[in-house]
Parts: sequence; structure tokens; C-alpha cells
Amino acid sequence: MDPKFQTSFIPKNPTLSQSKASTISIPGGNIFNTLAVTLFILTLLLIGVLFGYEMILNGKIDDANKQIIATKDSYQIDAIQNIIDANFRITSTKTILSNHVATSELFKLFQTLTVKKVRFNNFLFSNKGGIYTVVMDVEAQSYNALLQQYDTLLKSTDIQNPRFTGFDLTASGNVKSKLTASVDPNSVSYNKTMQTLFPNQ
Repeated sequence: MDPKFQTSFIPKNPTLSQSKASTISIPGGNIFNTLAVTLFILTLLLIGVLFGYEMILNGKIDDANKQIIATKDSYQIDAIQNIIDANFRITSTKTILSNHVATSELFKLFQTLTVKKVRFNNFLFSNKGGIYTVVMDVEAQSYNALLQQYDTLLKSTDIQNPRFTGFDLTASGNVKSKLTASVDPNSVSYNKTMQTLFPNQ
């Protein structure tokens, strides 16, 4: 055997001991810790963003409230209330006038509708639920005159459903009766009368 050639099973470099080999860290072994820290940081950032957004919203709400108060102060509340009160009075007055009945217009109407040889007495006017009714005593010199009066009332658009009842003769021979009729509300409307008298108002 050649003396220069030697075989040996003993390694020339020292090997790692068992204790050192066990301390080598495996890459990625702490990934759960990393994820936990990352989620914690993200949560803190999100809380900070939400808090900042809330502060911004509160600031905008405060600014809006200040603008509302400033706008409210710029108006004259007393003047506005006076305008509202005046408008209420005007509206109430218009309502009263629109419902007001000008009975004097009825006298003018019957003055134009009364025929010769007929006269009316004991005028009675009533308003029941917006239905205007007139009742009067009638005296005519003859039945023909009374018939003529009836025809005249029938042709009128202001007098509706005229009826003569209770016919009788007076001591002088005249015919007496009682007239009952409905009246068109427009013919006794005070508001319409004012519009006729003052068309440009």
C-alpha cells in the first residue's frame, strides 16, 4: 500500500453541533405575528381616519348651523310676522266678502222683474246651507197680470223655481198669492257687486 494514500472517515471540517442546528430559523415561521401586527396597524389607521372624518363632519355641521343662525338674524322676524298677520286678515276679509250677501241687489232685481198691475209685499230672505230663498206676498189686479208675472220670473236666470201658492181675492177684487223662489247666489254676491262697480280694482 502506498504510504502517501491514506483513507480516513474523520471529516477535516468540524460539523455543526446538534444544539446549533436546532436554532436555525425557518423563513416565514413568524408570518402570523407579522399579519397580526399589520392588522393592528391598519385598524389604528382606520380608526384615525374615521375620527378625522367625524371631526370634519362636525366642523361642517357647526359651520352650517352658524350660517343658518346668521341667515335667520339677517331677516326681520317682526316684519315677517306682520306680513303673515296682514295676509291672514286680507284672506279672512276676502272670505267674508265672498260669502257676504247684498240683499239690496234683490230689490233692484225685483224692481226690473215686476210687471205692471203687480206689487210685492212682506219681503223675507233666507240662506240655508248656501241656498238662498225669497218669500213675498203678491197682489195683482187680475189673474192675467199674475200669469204675466210668473212668465217673467221663469225667464229670469237670477230667480229660480218660482211658485205661486195660496190664491185668494181681496175685498177690492185683486188677486193675492204668495211667491216662493230660489235666488242665484251670484245675483246677490257682494263681491260681484263690487267688481261691477269697480272693474279695475
